[in-house]
Amino acid sequence: MRPQPEAGQFGPSTGKTAVDYSEEMMHIRKDMGGIKTAWRDTEKGAGGIEETMEDTQKDIGDIRRDIKDTKQKLEGIDARLESIELRFHTHLAANDNNNIARMQNYSADRADSRIRPLYAISTNEKIENFPKTVGDIDQLDAAQLDVIIYLLGHPRPDHITQKRLKLKKLAGIFYAEI
Repeated sequence: MRPQPEAGQFGPSTGKTAVDYSEEMMHIRKDMGGIKTAWRDTEKGAGGIEETMEDTQKDIGDIRRDIKDTKQKLEGIDARLESIELRFHTHLAANDNNNIARMQNYSADRADSRIRPLYAISTNEKIENFPKTVGDIDQLDAAQLDVIIYLLGHPRPDHITQKRLKLKKLAGIFYAEI
């Protein structure tokens, strides 16, 4: 077995010359330069990662704000839909009540025949001061007729005779002599 040279020795017993060691040192220095460059790049990369993290956090904040805004808009839409649904059901119920009243009023064939009141389309409440008899319709003035026809959701005719005829038809009264 050959004796091992001590660290830092060179010569014939190691099989390496000073030139060999010099070349190895140049390779080591070159590798060290590469390591330093890689380390600097890593530090730069860490800064880039920090910037990327900050950008990502900003994006997440933007997304959260967008979600919050969208949620508020959807809540507003939901409230409007509920309002529309309520108006629809109120309108539908008033139409049902008015159709029942019209069927009952259909048999009114004289001026003293009692009639059932109609309901306001927007509230489904009985129209106040609705005429009690067929003859009471003929006693209403133009302004009173306009209010009732408006509450029933219909356009108002111009002439008082047309207004009275319109209210009689809306109330379900169809006899020609009335």
